[in-house]
Amino acid sequence: MKQMKLCYLLILAVGLLSAQCSKEVSDNNFPVNPTPTPDPTPTPDTEGILYDWDAHTWGGLDETSDYGISGPKTLSPVRIVQGNKTAYSNDGNYYRVRIPTAVVSNKGTIVVVSEGRLGDNPAVDPGTDRDWDHVLISRSTDFGATWSTKVIYDGNSTTDFGAITIVADKKVDGRMHVLGTYQGGMLVMQSLDDGVTWTAHHQNGPRIYSSFDGKDVRIRPTNGIQLMADNTYNGSFLVAGVTGYNAEKRMALLGYNFDTDTWAEHAILDVANRPEVVEEMTVMELEGDKKGYVRFISRPSDVRGFKQELLFNMNDGSYQAPGWVDSNFDYVRCNQNARRYSSTYAGQKSILVYSSTKNVGSKRKGGLISYSVDEGETWKTKQLEENEVYYGYSQILTLPDGSLAAIYEATNSAGFDNSSLMFRRFTMEWLTDGADLGFK
Repeated sequence: MKQMKLCYLLILAVGLLSAQCSKEVSDNNFPVNPTPTPDPTPTPDTEGILYDWDAHTWGGLDETSDYGISGPKTLSPVRIVQGNKTAYSNDGNYYRVRIPTAVVSNKGTIVVVSEGRLGDNPAVDPGTDRDWDHVLISRSTDFGATWSTKVIYDGNSTTDFGAITIVADKKVDGRMHVLGTYQGGMLVMQSLDDGVTWTAHHQNGPRIYSSFDGKDVRIRPTNGIQLMADNTYNGSFLVAGVTGYNAEKRMALLGYNFDTDTWAEHAILDVANRPEVVEEMTVMELEGDKKGYVRFISRPSDVRGFKQELLFNMNDGSYQAPGWVDSNFDYVRCNQNARRYSSTYAGQKSILVYSSTKNVGSKRKGGLISYSVDEGETWKTKQLEENEVYYGYSQILTLPDGSLAAIYEATNSAGFDNSSLMFRRFTMEWLTDGADLGFK
């Protein structure tokens, strides 16, 4: 009897509660307990991620994970570092933060090198964008979700780089090198601990002179690569620079010797009939029937209809006639960046990816991402950032989980004032509109 009474009271309580809930839903037109807010995007677990040089792919990953990239297959931009538009100073409050170049280390860490420009130098005309530069390193160990930034070189009032590049080893010991040029010569810095600490390189000077004119090779906005093909240059670093000026300009290729730990000129591309196009290059190692070649795409200093490209044979030092020709990409007075997404050496489909500004109304706005499945002969393009979004000098990266990322200059006002570097991740599925290229 007592049990029946308890049951009756329980049923009555449930009924009253249900009636109250129904009343609240009816009176307020929304449920008492709204749908819970979804959990934040999960932080990728990068523990154990290492690059397998023999397979040319990453290991230690959960192949079933999408690492938080779902829905439209893109993530919102993340700010890496931002300038503050201060008076000329050396206090780290940067008027402009510009010219990013980036790599993924052999441990899966994203490392970005950029310039912190220190205000309007009273020694130069206002607005010249040529001030005292600090060299900044930004690192992310969680696929770009969070970033840490520090100064690795603070120079002096004559240190104007204009461009810096970075290259990382995935075959030997993971070392990274930063290269730059300024009024006083060259900067070469090395890290042996995944980009945490950096030391000045021991190389004498360090200076890298060109055989063309005996002057310093100048590093322009470019990307360094590590060659993968199974030949003499397997594992070597390759960086493109410029030697000479104006009509005498030539492209200089720099190579790195792991045994002697020194940089030297690898070749001078004496394409005398088109010297004016040697500016702000990106370089890709090619595969298949183009094995042994690298493809350069250059932003010429002279305005023309298209960016220019050149195929160079690493084995014999020749270039494919007639030399520089029109590329697939419209001319924009801003650099571009291309990378290999996947490689036939890993038993995959060969895919190249490319990032550039759309240049809306002759302004560096609108971000474009392209991909090629025929070694850069043809490209398909999709817009990552809308026309109103500033998208200046940029880099594109392939991340260990198979996603991609764009790193680009953004700004909150006219010119480069308060400029910042942004990071945005997306998938190959988004880029190809779901085309099945063998990747998630």
